[in-house]
Amino acid sequence: MNLKKCSILVNYRNVGLHWGRVLIVLRMIFLVVSMSSYASHAGQVTQSDLNIVKVMAGYTGGEAYFFVNKDPLNPHQCSLTRGAYRILAVDPDRSNVDQVLSILLAAQISGKKVEIQVYNDGCFNGHAVSAKPTTP
Repeated sequence: MNLKKCSILVNYRNVGLHWGRVLIVLRMIFLVVSMSSYASHAGQVTQSDLNIVKVMAGYTGGEAYFFVNKDPLNPHQCSLTRGAYRILAVDPDRSNVDQVLSILLAAQISGKKVEIQVYNDGCFNGHAVSAKPTTP
């Protein structure tokens, strides 16, 4: 009788070790996935709590520009996104301008705050370049 009880206890211990290994593997997978999503956003900075003041579109290059209510992040120190000029550009090579315009115009009309991502690796026509904005 005592041997059976011992073997059951050993089996429970083995199951515990097995789940411990599974948890370690799951944690490693989580770390890999979270680090890869960070790497894909490493070229941008995020700024929230902005209002869209003005939207300008219809340029021959396909780009759009928009004004925000406070100083936008300008990691590349673009010359036309400084001081009184609170203008950001939407580069047609990096974003779907039609989708961005839809979000910008909806946010401007509704007065909702937006969150934007600004690329930190360059400027577009002297302006900081925004990725697709989102509304919180």
